[in-house]
Amino acid sequence: RIKLRSLCRRGESMTSIVADAKAGVMASDSNWFDQLEKGHCRKVYRIGGALVGFAGTYRDITNALEWFASGREGKAPAGDVTALILTPGRIETWRPADGFMHEQSRQFAIGSGSACARAAMMAGADCAKAVRIACKIDPNSGGRVRVYSLEK
Repeated sequence: RIKLRSLCRRGESMTSIVADAKAGVMASDSNWFDQLEKGHCRKVYRIGGALVGFAGTYRDITNALEWFASGREGKAPAGDVTALILTPGRIETWRPADGFMHEQSRQFAIGSGSACARAAMMAGADCAKAVRIACKIDPNSGGRVRVYSLEK
């Protein structure tokens, strides 16, 4: 069962989330913010043998997380949310407007810091270092970097 209360309480989850299919690793920052406050939250979840990271607004992430956790039953939620899905040897993204898309690269990133993180990975950084670099450049990413492995 997914613990929804560990999600960001409100505001937007501007973020940097990266995945490496060869290493079987996903990493994320932990910032959330709204117009008045900021804090830290969890952005990556283990769902059905996959690691799934979410970027977007709180309400839309909550709806998408519940949909993924239910086995994607029923109509897909709409809204401002992107999911990065890592399974052994494969990376996919999901957006309400586009559905599921297989990423050809073995490394990929989503969120406001994604371009910085992807550039760092292209230069040889692992997932954690790529997120740390993105946090130094992207004003919307920050907080503790959390690293998840497909292997428990």
